[in-house]
Amino acid sequence: MTEADEILIEQYIQGAVATEEMEAFKQRLTKEVALAEAYENSLAAHAFIKEAGRMELKETLESFENKKNATKVRQLPKRRVSLVAASLLLCLGIYFMSDYFGSKSPEQVYESYFEMYAAPSTLRGDAAEETPYWDAAVAAYANGNYQEALSHFERAESTIPIDKVEFYKSLCHLQLEDRYLPTTLLTLKKISNGNSDYREQALWYYALGSLKNGNTQEALPTLERIVKNKGYRYLEASKILEIKLKN
Repeated sequence: MTEADEILIEQYIQGAVATEEMEAFKQRLTKEVALAEAYENSLAAHAFIKEAGRMELKETLESFENKKNATKVRQLPKRRVSLVAASLLLCLGIYFMSDYFGSKSPEQVYESYFEMYAAPSTLRGDAAEETPYWDAAVAAYANGNYQEALSHFERAESTIPIDKVEFYKSLCHLQLEDRYLPTTLLTLKKISNGNSDYREQALWYYALGSLKNGNTQEALPTLERIVKNKGYRYLEASKILEIKLKN
């Protein structure tokens, strides 16, 4: 048995051997007793370490030493055990690193799914019902000038439903990254719990805003509610629920 054979055994067990080399190795197993014995020992080591799971390496090796006596497994050279353990630890490391880097922060999810709601319509009527502030707000909103839109929404005429005004003001605040996020979330939650025509939309933006604020304890149940009721953007909500969020 050479060091190259030990490495070959580990590669064979992990399926990292080319087809031609694999066939040659199988032939050697039928002819070389020492190689076959080493292969069986390595299989036993892999099986036990896998069963041990996340036990610390020292405990794993001590447990293996005790278990081999009960199961009549041949004693393995320390070098082979170390090689197997190192290989498995590397696999575990790769798994946890990929698991971590494959996840997203709540803020990243917000950035991925946030889209501004369509601009409302302007009103058309007689001179007594003109709404210049509302019309100016709508025009600025449609052009992406959210700070300007916000200032006009705040002076919108009383003929415009208050929940409609508050909904669009909240979206402007979300887009502006300003200090009013906590107040904005309270407003969206209030609209979502009322009888407004915008209650479903407000609930969706409340969930996204909660993610932006890092509050997954509010965001996740809200997204589940949207999916359960098949509310506005429920398909997107279900996709977010499948994402592994970073703490």
